[in-house]
Amino acid sequence: MTPAAARGLAVRLSLAAYAVAATEAALIAARVPPGVSTPSGVLAVFSASAVLALGAAVLLWALLSGLERSLSEWRRRSGRTFGFETNLALLVLLPPVLAVSTVAARFFFGAFSNVELAGFLSALATLVVGGVALLASVYLRALLERAKPGKNQRTRSVSLAVLGFYFALWAVLSQRGLGLRQIDAGLALAALSGAAGFFAGRFAERHVPATLLGLLAGLTLGLGLLTRSATPPPFAAMARHGSWSKAAVTRARLGFDADRDGFSPRFSGGDCDDANAAIHPGAPEIARDGLDNDCSGSDAQEAPSRPVPGRPLLLPASIPDPLDLVLVTIETLRPDHLSLLGYERPTTPKLSALAADSVVFERTYAAAPGTRLSLAALLSGRTPSALRWLRQEPARAMRRLAPENPWLPRTLQQHGYTTLAVHPRFRAFTEVENAGFDRGFDVYDTSTPLDFVGGTMRGFPGQRQVDRALELLDRTAGRPAFLWLHLVEPHYSYEQSPHVPSFGSDEIALYDAEIAEADRQLGRLVSGLAKRQRLERTLLVVTGDHGEEFGEHGQRFHATNLYEPQVRTIAVVRVPGLPARRVREPIVLTDLAPTLERLLRLPELGAWPSEGRNLLGLLLGGERPKPRFFLENLRVENGAQRATALVEWPFKLIYEDEGRTLELYDVERDPLERNNLYAASPATSSKLLEHLHARLESAAFPDTAPAPRPSDRQERP
Repeated sequence: MTPAAARGLAVRLSLAAYAVAATEAALIAARVPPGVSTPSGVLAVFSASAVLALGAAVLLWALLSGLERSLSEWRRRSGRTFGFETNLALLVLLPPVLAVSTVAARFFFGAFSNVELAGFLSALATLVVGGVALLASVYLRALLERAKPGKNQRTRSVSLAVLGFYFALWAVLSQRGLGLRQIDAGLALAALSGAAGFFAGRFAERHVPATLLGLLAGLTLGLGLLTRSATPPPFAAMARHGSWSKAAVTRARLGFDADRDGFSPRFSGGDCDDANAAIHPGAPEIARDGLDNDCSGSDAQEAPSRPVPGRPLLLPASIPDPLDLVLVTIETLRPDHLSLLGYERPTTPKLSALAADSVVFERTYAAAPGTRLSLAALLSGRTPSALRWLRQEPARAMRRLAPENPWLPRTLQQHGYTTLAVHPRFRAFTEVENAGFDRGFDVYDTSTPLDFVGGTMRGFPGQRQVDRALELLDRTAGRPAFLWLHLVEPHYSYEQSPHVPSFGSDEIALYDAEIAEADRQLGRLVSGLAKRQRLERTLLVVTGDHGEEFGEHGQRFHATNLYEPQVRTIAVVRVPGLPARRVREPIVLTDLAPTLERLLRLPELGAWPSEGRNLLGLLLGGERPKPRFFLENLRVENGAQRATALVEWPFKLIYEDEGRTLELYDVERDPLERNNLYAASPATSSKLLEHLHARLESAAFPDTAPAPRPSDRQERP
């Protein structure tokens, strides 16, 4: 490669790297909550992103330079020219290039918890590598061959046509079911800005002095040094809010995790003792042991207190004994899209009819914004970090609930209930993840097919599930039964069911239509119970597992933050013998297990005291529970990137491990959570922070080594 060509390539790659870094910094600045981001923090993110992008550019430059030198040497020795044959040779070599890049991409994008999405991004990265190889062949041919314009244009056209064919083939084979809208838009923005910067280099290489590029590189590094203590910390902001930089920082942390506890002392990983695997941000804090076990900055002075059972309330004689229990959980059930709560579209006519005989908890919070953690909390009465989890092989991308955890199905089974579950074949419910949801069930049915790829669910399996649930209930005559039915409508991808009204073709309208389809299946279940004369002796609970976000806080779907759209849902509890009423007091799904056990006249939940509150007073129209509860979000495979929220109505205090950020909202006056009151309301912030800190000191993501044991699905007392 001639000096002029090398300089031109360096300019183009440098400008592409700066464009990508600037895009990432702007994107992260837009995503960081108001009141947290500062100008120095944005500069720090730009500096850190630019260092990563420049590093990638240097590697790419080295790759192209090495390829050029190899081809040049081969030409010198063989005496052959480079023409159309060169491009054909590169096309022949493309499959092994793609294979190698696929392996590398899968390692890199393994930082994404969604394995299907990681696979998609790996395939996309592989195609990018292939495209670079093809474009490099054209670029090098133009430099080495100095061919006539006409012939060069023909070669370029053929190469681009082949590249287009590869992309078209990939699109046809991978489009169905991938859920492309779930991909972070920042990845596309980075690609576009990088391409724009690269092509702008054609002008810049003639007019930008090389010394200026060196000055820019030095300035970038200097900004990183000057703003390393900025708010938010750059690597923490990238790991929490970045697009491509999120995977880059996560992978970089793994390389500096000496004690292999999943937390790194570098790149804002938070590990304060990388020589001790028992000390890290996810470890339980041990009071007065002289160690900062959870890297919070201090040693806890008091042991965390366990909940003390309150004075038991007597159930009215009007409530039958025994009662069946039917629990219906519905995916992504956002309360402000339910006609039951005043939504303008008739999305829930069956739920509204059921509510006429039920207690409706209008302000219900999921304990976590994702299915796996939220349902584990619901059935145990404990938040995710307070549960015991077992390590599994990395391929499962999930930890398993330990058998010593309190577990409502197991408790009911031990007290003579026939326990039934009817779920679609979602990976979290099956042996694919082996998460432990099947514990305590006599029949755990996941036979209903589910078209699920890349976080996208298609079709309407609820019809088959309800039929199967009623069939199983028919076999339980003569003994009390517990049925858990999980409906995956209205999970993305939103589709129009032919059995419900059409509200339009836009995304929100289709989401509403899927809620209506789930409501239709709920109506079929209730009708089936009534026809079998079981409704009046059934404790029926309907709730969502979490909410759904449509970009209100820069995110889509769920499992990414603790803002209202993702953690708010609804709970409808129909208790035979109790009058209907609406409850405005906020509750959390961890409250349901201990409450249901009281209604069924069972003892305390499991071996551990329940963290959830007993809502019997609210159901009976009397005593209110303590006003404080917690929400959590964390990575299901290792407990990293934890976020915790303390709700003490009307305030919600949110803390994130990444960047140690704190946000305070009055969610009654500010339901959209636009005004962060943490700095403006020091008295309230200080009071809530004290409770939150005590919680963080006691919470962890404990685990033990996996021990082979037979499934306890069929265990009986």
